[in-house]
Amino acid sequence: ELEKIRLLQITDKIDVETIQNAVTDNSHFDVFALVDSFLAGNHQRSIRILNNLAAEDTEPTLVLWALTRELRTMAEMANQVKKGISLATLFPKYRVWEKRQPQVRAFIQRHQPESCCNLLLHAACIDRMIKGAEVGNVWDELQRLVLLVQNSLAR
Repeated sequence: ELEKIRLLQITDKIDVETIQNAVTDNSHFDVFALVDSFLAGNHQRSIRILNNLAAEDTEPTLVLWALTRELRTMAEMANQVKKGISLATLFPKYRVWEKRQPQVRAFIQRHQPESCCNLLLHAACIDRMIKGAEVGNVWDELQRLVLLVQNSLAR
């Protein structure tokens, strides 16, 4: 990989960002990598993963399932936090691994329960598109869902 980067690099300096971009572009992603990126709020990486999943003919139903499953959990946790229950208490209850705790904590800090509900409503619209009950481009709407996580209007 370093040799490829060196050959493609216009300047002499190879930094961490260049390496991450090159490795990410050549990586195979799964829906779980998307969910982790989604929770962390890294919309650029999330869109890149989503585009790779689409290019690999991943079923949009699987992608939506993974995102919706996490959104439901985040909505429940956000409701509990709003009631005064600490995340430290909720992590074992919702089986949030230590490695994922920073991402979940960041998501909960960025989103109120109402924002999670709005995101779930958008996911329901995507589900209707997948089933043919609504017209639209499913992959475009999945991208929009990922971007709504960053948008202050989703809060």
